[in-house]
Amino acid sequence: MIIKLVDVVSRTLFLLICVLLFTACSSDSTNNSNNGNTETAKAEAGAIQFSSAGQSVQLDATQSTGTGIRYHWTLRSAPGDSVARILDFEAAAPVVTVDQPGNYVAQLIVMDNAHVTSKDFTVINVDGIAADNSQSLANHNGLTQRCQSCHNGTDAVGRSIVHIAATEECVVCHSIAAWTPVANIDHNEIRGTCSYCHDGERAITKPANHITTTAECNDCHNAGTTFTFAIMPGSQPVRALDDEDDDDDDDSGSPSGGGGDDHPPIGNAMCVDCHNNVIEEGKDANHILTTDLCEACHNTNDWERAVTVDHTQVIGSCSTCHNNDIAEGKPSGHIVTTAECNVCHMTSDWEPATGGGGAFDHSTLSPATLCTSCHDGVVATGKTPNHIPTTADCDVCHATNGWTPANGGVGPFDHSTLAPGALCTTCHNGTTATGLSPNHILTTAECDVCHTTMAWSPAVGTFDHSTLDPATLCTSCHDGTTATGLSPNHIPTIEACDVCHTTTAWAPANLGTGPFDHSTLGPASLCTTCHNGATASGLSPNHVPTTAQCDVCHTTMAWLPATIGTGPFDHSTLDPATVCMTCHDGLIAAGKSLAHIQTSSDCDVCHVTNTWLILLRLP
Repeated sequence: MIIKLVDVVSRTLFLLICVLLFTACSSDSTNNSNNGNTETAKAEAGAIQFSSAGQSVQLDATQSTGTGIRYHWTLRSAPGDSVARILDFEAAAPVVTVDQPGNYVAQLIVMDNAHVTSKDFTVINVDGIAADNSQSLANHNGLTQRCQSCHNGTDAVGRSIVHIAATEECVVCHSIAAWTPVANIDHNEIRGTCSYCHDGERAITKPANHITTTAECNDCHNAGTTFTFAIMPGSQPVRALDDEDDDDDDDSGSPSGGGGDDHPPIGNAMCVDCHNNVIEEGKDANHILTTDLCEACHNTNDWERAVTVDHTQVIGSCSTCHNNDIAEGKPSGHIVTTAECNVCHMTSDWEPATGGGGAFDHSTLSPATLCTSCHDGVVATGKTPNHIPTTADCDVCHATNGWTPANGGVGPFDHSTLAPGALCTTCHNGTTATGLSPNHILTTAECDVCHTTMAWSPAVGTFDHSTLDPATLCTSCHDGTTATGLSPNHIPTIEACDVCHTTTAWAPANLGTGPFDHSTLGPASLCTTCHNGATASGLSPNHVPTTAQCDVCHTTMAWLPATIGTGPFDHSTLDPATVCMTCHDGLIAAGKSLAHIQTSSDCDVCHVTNTWLILLRLP
């Protein structure tokens, strides 16, 4: 009976002390400026309540004041094994089911239309058990002030000089039954930095494998729920009133959310130290092949959009990104090719395309692609200013593996594509295209004077011989191969053609530049081979009928008189009816001497041709 009475008295005193203590605390509203609002928000969390484990307890904030206020309840401390939660934590009178003996500290925050907030606490004591399940509350019997009214270092033990910076709400961490050990840490009441406590001595600090950073713990870790899961700043939208805890289903952010401008400093650490798909989300499966230097392309302000790409960190091919989906790809007018972008383009200067990473592999082009699709002088090098005027495509003359000389093309060149005024020597100069061979005749004439584009040889044109060098020999061309030479029945001679012939009229030969040097003839050459009245002057109409060769009577040095021939004259070559005086008239050949007897007989009446002085008979 006495024991029961003591228990009742103890519980009554505990209730009285808590009511007085939290009534005093509730007067400390954390109001901001209300800009003249007469109904400033003021939180009233209600009186302390007693309950038993397994019971539902209704909290009550209906005594809170303010215009258009909103409520937000949070369990700031509970017995160690408790899984109690405040249901409908934004209601004025939510319900919490207490499940373990001990003290439950509930925090209420209210906010009015002017965004003025106020905070208050209340306690639920379950089964009359103190936080440490040991000391009685009787020694605080009758107290009405806040903890710090006594625990100020003078009247009673207060904060030590090494106490962390915090608000004056002792009860949120300490138990009114047992000051130490600390029953619960409400990080919302702490004003100092995390590292002040979390230094490896007072409280756990960074593990050995933590990323290198100078940031404070709470920049990434949520002190209200679990320390092991880090959420970078800016990864969730900021709420005016925090949820009861960050793992509620209505959290709207995610660790890989939209980023923010307050990513904590990480010193010399690299992004991949965290963003490795173990500690934090890293590259996804369809990320382009790159090094692990995330910051080369991404920034913490907007992770999803890589604005500046450091192509030196890219390992994959250009088309992995530049496909008009991830990044800009080939425009609609781009040449058809399977080549990678960097064959023609550079990342430092996309245009002109000639700045690419090497010789362009033209084999990657579609067979139907025209050279001029690129080689137009804008996209890629085009015709030089001194290029011959032509509408032909480049590969008619040029090859992709060797631009010069031009005869490396797929040819033959279609000369019909040339402008009418184009000169052969513009290309056929021995450099751009095949020119005159070393043994070609010296001439200033254009190629097409003698040659045709359909068949280079033989030279069939009407050649303008006036273009030749004066020292050029006819036989340089007229050798029967390059150009027409001596016909089979031509007289054997080493004389140049132009001695007898002219370039304007080849025949008759007597139009040459002569006189003909008969010494160039072969010894066996017959005069009549040329001197036949057609090729060259032959026997005159009044010439004696004879089959003898000209040089029997005549010489090449002096045609007349005939008596200075190479003789003696073979009179047997004469026609039998030939009269001697036809020649022997004193002009053409020796005639009668002055001492000759007077006679009208023909010479051969008395004389013979082989012995002129022997007389056959007298008349």
